[in-house]
Amino acid sequence: MKHKLYHPLWIHLPAISLVIFTCLRIIQVWPLPDRVALHFDCYGYPNRWGNPCEALIVSIGIMIVFIAMGVFFSEIWARQETKKSFNWVALMDEAIVGILAVTTIHWLDVIQQQQAVWTTPWAAIAAVVTGVILAGAVLERLRPFCPYPHIVRAEDAGDLAEAVADNIRNRQAWAYLETQNPLYVSIISLVLAVGMTALFLPLLWDTVSWLTVIPIVSSVSIGVLLYGGLRVQAARRQLVVCLGIMGLRLLRIPFDEIASAEVQTFNPLREFGGWGLRFGRPQWALSGGKRRGVWAFYFRGTQGVKVVRNDGRIYLIGSDHPERLCVVIRTAASMTSQNG
Repeated sequence: MKHKLYHPLWIHLPAISLVIFTCLRIIQVWPLPDRVALHFDCYGYPNRWGNPCEALIVSIGIMIVFIAMGVFFSEIWARQETKKSFNWVALMDEAIVGILAVTTIHWLDVIQQQQAVWTTPWAAIAAVVTGVILAGAVLERLRPFCPYPHIVRAEDAGDLAEAVADNIRNRQAWAYLETQNPLYVSIISLVLAVGMTALFLPLLWDTVSWLTVIPIVSSVSIGVLLYGGLRVQAARRQLVVCLGIMGLRLLRIPFDEIASAEVQTFNPLREFGGWGLRFGRPQWALSGGKRRGVWAFYFRGTQGVKVVRNDGRIYLIGSDHPERLCVVIRTAASMTSQNG
């Protein structure tokens, strides 16, 4: 069975073109000496020598990996869209591939011209990266919205309840998706992924150690996990809350374990001490006549859906459309219980 891609591959043409151009440049200057400078210290002097194939394989390989990651993340983004939105993830491979392509081509020139000292081509990097990012942004703007099937998109709460009930009654695949992705979450993600890398990456010029690798890997991982914000999905027989486009699962509740759901107004600072994944004991958190602790998931706003499980545990799920999310959860929980 052939699976359709909902994010067109031509979005990544700028990055792919750079890889092709780099490969053509390699062919043009080949053959290279058997032993060349592979690494340089912070002053630009060679500190490691070896076969040029080693560096070229790593460089081209990393470019291809980042393009593949861009395709993968962009496909996830497209499948989770309920309406067309600008996909910044699609520009990730352009930026990284642009840096690697310019650096690799400059390295080939250094070898060919037998230069003794390495100088980083900052101007060329800035020009090429800016150009491919702008080209990628234009292509992203031209990308058509291709709705993923079986996603419930009814605007009115009554129509939404009817649509969900019909899908469950007819045992059809369905999904209701919501996201909370404020600007500050994207900024934090980029600062962690790009800023921390830029801070520690120069240290790798002198020596590779866990003290420099771990902060880079950790910050990039956290940034990638955060990117995309909070995602809520009601589908099939369960309610799932995930973090970022990678879909790190924070909460999963089967619909047949939900006792009640209602729209809840809350105070993020006073009741939970901030935003994100929080725990608190607000006054309204009553279950079975007892005040209970609440796990809360939200990035903005003062309204969400309070979900109470059959065992009394309470969760608060932030939402930009709490009435609609509440209707979906109530309908799905009720219909799932009736249909067994």
